[in-house]
This record gives sequence, C-alpha cells and structure tokens, in this order.
Amino acid sequence: MSVIFSSTTNIMLKSVRQSSRALARDFSEIRYMQSSYMTASNFMRSAYLRSKKVITEGLHNYRRDYGMIFDDSRDISDVGENFWFVNPIDSRTNFINYLPYFATLIAFFRHGEPIAAIIDAPALKETFYVEKGVGAFSENVQSRYI
Repeated sequence: MSVIFSSTTNIMLKSVRQSSRALARDFSEIRYMQSSYMTASNFMRSAYLRSKKVITEGLHNYRRDYGMIFDDSRDISDVGENFWFVNPIDSRTNFINYLPYFATLIAFFRHGEPIAAIIDAPALKETFYVEKGVGAFSENVQSRYI
C-alpha cells in the first residue's frame, strides 16, 4: 500500500530521521557515562542541542516563514498562524539513564489547528506519523501480544 503525504509531512519525516541517526549514536555512547550523572547530563544537553539544530535547519530550509516553538520555549507570542512544535528529546531522564524510552516529536499547526505530527523513538527504531485527512501510520513496530 502506498500512501502519499503532503510535502510538509515528508519534510518533517526527513528532519526527524536526520536527527534520530545522531541521537541513536549518542544514546549508544551515553551508556559509558553512567558513573557520573553530571557527565551524562552534559552529554544529553549536547545531544539535545545538536538534534534541535538539525531539525531547525531542515524545517527552515522548507519554510522559513513558519514559526517554531520548542518544548523549552517561554515566549510563544510571535510564532504566527503556521508553526512547528518541536521536542528534540522527549523524556530526557530516560535518555540520561540509558533507557530506550525517549522520542523526538515534531508537530505542524496551521491557524492553531494540528495538521501533522511525527513521533520517532530512535532507540526502539519505531516511527509514528499522522496527517489530517490521510491517517495515522507506524513504521518498524514489532507486534506485541499482551
């Protein structure tokens, strides 16, 4: 089955995948820093900033006129009607403690209404995405029986 997404969703997917490659590498390295919380925390901050930069560049290359809100943003008054919401590393505590349950999130809002979203869990190699009017999909998800 072939699904055709909008160019916005494709750019979001491309940006999150570029970011996730680096995060997966950083996650594999952080296990060697478990003896020092400060070292692991500083390394996580560096990984967060690298991921933020990669995503920002990818999205701004597509649409520079769209606003951008990050999970740590304090002032959201000037984002405009069309904007991205980005969380480069959701669940940083898990990342620091070498637990694979963290994700990168990107959502696109048009006129304040959510249009598309991507959730990527690089350590688990799982990606979920949704686009209004198209549907919700997952990649590389192993079936689990409960």
